[in-house]
Amino acid sequence: MRLLESLKKLGLVEEYTKDVISDSALTTVISSNHYDPRIPGYVYKWDEWVSRVIEAPEDPRIVVEPKEVEEVLDPLDFVVLRMLFEDPMMDYVEMGRRTGLNYQTLRYHYLKHIKGRGSLVGWASMIFAVPVEEAYYLSVTIDFTGEEEANKFINAMYDTPLVIKVFKVKREERFITHMLLPKSEGVKFMWFMEQLNKMGFITRYDTSILIPETIEFKRPPLRPPHELKPILEKLGSVEEQA
Repeated sequence: MRLLESLKKLGLVEEYTKDVISDSALTTVISSNHYDPRIPGYVYKWDEWVSRVIEAPEDPRIVVEPKEVEEVLDPLDFVVLRMLFEDPMMDYVEMGRRTGLNYQTLRYHYLKHIKGRGSLVGWASMIFAVPVEEAYYLSVTIDFTGEEEANKFINAMYDTPLVIKVFKVKREERFITHMLLPKSEGVKFMWFMEQLNKMGFITRYDTSILIPETIEFKRPPLRPPHELKPILEKLGSVEEQA
């Protein structure tokens, strides 16, 4: 938070918000129920989805069991994570070739150290119902009226071709959903959200468009020391004033 405040004072950050996400994330699988082979493509049934939200059960249907967490990650864990970040399909033999270690040792660190402590739950392919260039990749923050309304929405919508992921904000009835919305469905999507608002399911919502090229973050090249020095000196002066 101090870093963000310093960047804001320097004029590099205009505004920021902070939401603490709960330990669980709900990830959907694209359902074939909404696929029409005659088009071919997915049919977005907005009227039907409004009714589904109203009729959905109030109790949560998706429960994520807590994991037992081991103490800490060791240096080899970070090596394995770095290789998996670069290539999620890399096998233990290739990891061993790159590190000079036995593949069984690397397998132990992957399964026991990394997956065992919950740092890495697993890998899953992200399947989009429509090409990214023909759609909006949205991050929608929704404040629900209460827990029952939030559960009804999640229970009704989590298996639609619209929702990709759902994150719950801790200690609040706020959910952050990632959606892939065809550009032709934009007006209907706004109508759908307004219907939920009028029915008292949600108190507010905020929609941001994510840029597909930034989904996979790549670290920028490090600036040379002579370029970094004046920036660090300015940042230090801001820290002293704070």
